[in-house]
Amino acid sequence: MKRRNISKILIIVLVAALVLCGCGKSSDSGSSSDKFSIGTATPKPTENESVPPDPTKAPAEPTSEPSSEPTSEPTSEPTSVPTDTPIPTRTIDPNAKPFTISFVGDVLMSYGLCNNYAKGGILGVVSQKVLDKMTSADFMVANHEYCCTDIDKSNAVSYQTYIEHATTDKEHIFAELGIDVAGFANNHGYDYGPQGFLDTLDILTKYNIPYVGAGRNSEESNKPVIIEKYGIKIAIFAANGVITHRDWISGPDKPGMNSLWDLPQYDSYAKTIENIKKASEECDLVIGMPHFGDEMHYDMNAVQKQYAHAWIDAGCDIIIGSHPHVLQGMEYYKDGVIFYSLGNFLFEGHRRETCIVTITYDPQKLSYDISVMPCLAHSYRTDDVSDNSVFDLMNKHSINAKIQPDGTLVRTD
Repeated sequence: MKRRNISKILIIVLVAALVLCGCGKSSDSGSSSDKFSIGTATPKPTENESVPPDPTKAPAEPTSEPSSEPTSEPTSEPTSVPTDTPIPTRTIDPNAKPFTISFVGDVLMSYGLCNNYAKGGILGVVSQKVLDKMTSADFMVANHEYCCTDIDKSNAVSYQTYIEHATTDKEHIFAELGIDVAGFANNHGYDYGPQGFLDTLDILTKYNIPYVGAGRNSEESNKPVIIEKYGIKIAIFAANGVITHRDWISGPDKPGMNSLWDLPQYDSYAKTIENIKKASEECDLVIGMPHFGDEMHYDMNAVQKQYAHAWIDAGCDIIIGSHPHVLQGMEYYKDGVIFYSLGNFLFEGHRRETCIVTITYDPQKLSYDISVMPCLAHSYRTDDVSDNSVFDLMNKHSINAKIQPDGTLVRTD
């Protein structure tokens, strides 16, 4: 009996020693604290690990002693231990309120408009309701469809049918309209040559009005203007698709405009697409202002659609077009919306239906709504209108969008 008991005791001691030796081994994957650390990201499986095992093969031999203990303790509560690389979160001001970005079409400080201003001030140019809408917007954007310079008219280019120009002492009218950002990628920015173009950039800078789509070199003209409120960032791009002379296009060391077209000898298009993609990752809203289309045509052409769609594919949320001098329709494309042309807002004395497009952005919801205010440009001034004639015109030429009687834009497909 004693010998059997001694044998049993020896066996138990040997087994215990083997178990202790097995627990003291280190594995190739690191220490136990590494394997069971809490809160670290689970590594992505390698290509080989993702392949299911071959059922015809014998199971592999275990590399360590099997254990009856669980590898980690189950818990129903999430861990409070921070991760090694915490994910940044957006902090929105709890007091942040919806804010507005408004757009109008072509603006020209024409001779007749300046005469109206001389007689009646800013209300000789726009009605009180229109002025209130423009000046109350948190950000007001317009197409600056003229060069502004004091150099002699002999500098005007000979190849343009119409020269759109104002002297610098009239630029205060543009600022009094409440305009905060000027689109300057159009076919009249170079009407007084390169000096007139640079003078326009200077006068806009004097009035603290950022310009977009133009610059002293291609790097500046390709980039957007970034506006910010409550931490929300909005990028605005512009490009000219009405290029009479290639000299208008900016270069690495040459002032000029951003080109909308994909031209083999220029990289404007590729750079703009690249910058739009980058802005879509860094900003909450991306807006494009292409200058394109056929003058006096209410229907958009195929090329307009092609480039507007390309900008949305790259990351634009909203497209606000100009150049045709008349209103064109709207289109929803994927998750973006396109206004192909807002027409003349303040230009010549002709009667033109026009409008103010307002984007209301809600920082709390990270979403926006679009509304339209109908206007009528005539006799070198612009007034608000109360009937639905402007909406009827825009709806008639739209694809899958409609402006309702209250001015809100809705999708119809």
